[in-house]
Formats: sequence, C-alpha cells, structure tokens
Amino acid sequence: MPIVDAVRLPDELAELDLAETNAVVIDILRATSTIVAAIASGASGVIPVGEVGHARAVSAQYPGSLLGGERSAVKIEGFDLGNSPLEYTHEAVGGRVVVLSTTNGTRAFETVRSSPGVYAGALVNRAALCRALMDAQRDVLLVCSGTDGKVSEEDCFGAGLIADTLTGWGTLTDRAAGVRKKAMNDLGRLGDPARVIGSSFHGKRLIDLGLVADIEVCGRLDSSDVVPVMNAVGMLVAAG
Repeated sequence: MPIVDAVRLPDELAELDLAETNAVVIDILRATSTIVAAIASGASGVIPVGEVGHARAVSAQYPGSLLGGERSAVKIEGFDLGNSPLEYTHEAVGGRVVVLSTTNGTRAFETVRSSPGVYAGALVNRAALCRALMDAQRDVLLVCSGTDGKVSEEDCFGAGLIADTLTGWGTLTDRAAGVRKKAMNDLGRLGDPARVIGSSFHGKRLIDLGLVADIEVCGRLDSSDVVPVMNAVGMLVAAG
C-alpha cells in the first residue's frame, strides 16, 4: 500500500528522498488555486518561478506569455496579472503561457523538482487530484507552502482534506494523520471550507485587503476537475 506523508513547510523536505514519490504542492491562498484556475481557463501552461527577475527572464523565452504574481498579496509592478484566481479568465489567459511568481507557493515547487510527479493541489481540485494520485500508484508527499516561512493553517487544512480522501488507498504517516485529524476537526467546527481558510492568519490578511471573493473561490471544494502536473520543462499543464 502506498505511503501518504505530509510536511507543513518546504524546509522539512531536506531529509526526504523524493525519487519514487509524487509531490503535491499546496498553497490554498492562493498560488495553487490560481494555477488550477488558469489552466481551467485555457492557459497553455503555468511556469512557477521563485524570483521576480527569473520570472522575467523565463517569460522572455515564451513569446506572448503573461507574467503573473504577487509579493505580500499585491500584484508585482509591471506584471500583467496578480495572484487572484478571479483574474485568470479565458479572455485573459486563453492559449497563453503564464509565468507565475508568488511569495510562497511558486518557491515551494522549486524544492520538489526531483520528484517523478509534481502536482498542484488545492481545495478546488481535491477530488480530481486524489483520483490522479491513486491512478499513479506511487507514494505521495503533501507539501504545504507556508506563509513567509511560517506554517499556514489553510495549507495544512488542504493537506488534511487530501489525506482524508487518500485514506484507505494509502497508509498515512503520523504527520499526514495529524493534519488530517485537525482538518476534519476544523471542518466539523466551522462547517464550510471557505470559513476555515478565512479564519487563518493569511485569510484574515486577505480579508483586510478586500479580497473576500478570493477566499470564497479558493474554498469551493471539488469545484474543478483540472489537475496541474509538471512536465519535463517545468511547466504545469493539465494531467491526462
């Protein structure tokens, strides 16, 4: 039976061998939710990049590509798009490559490049993602992106709901079982995924910035069948 593990921050990856393990990067608010939205809206693919300068350089390699991203939840100056899933409409991104750089999530992708399968996980694609992971028949590592180097409650919540769906197909480690237990408790207490992520530190920060609609969109559990997976050139494209 495959093993399902979880880390609450990318820093915890240092001692792990990913050679035979599929990695799922989770940044509920908002990078992986935005990646799902972009591909669902017809983007050719999304290239996650950690640093702004590198993003500009990568974008130059793809004529007609768009630059998207944020720092401290605010759109990067000179970029085409920010990091709200609501911006990534078919009219904005259809048929184009998006080079995305965010404060936390896109950097997390760079830490798991040695994995044979790198996926973008969110609440919105939880069920479809889990089906893809089960079909792949490999061990799974859930990687929470965190916020500014600190554990993000909403990422752990997402990891917990994914771990819950994989229970029975795979054997949960103590770490995965821990995030699963807390996620189920939080969901039982608040009743709605959007309320759970909105109650987190980062969720409250987005609310203060007037981005309540983003929280509502990112909290729509199982609302998308898109499963972004990284190809050989480091671009996230729709699986299958």
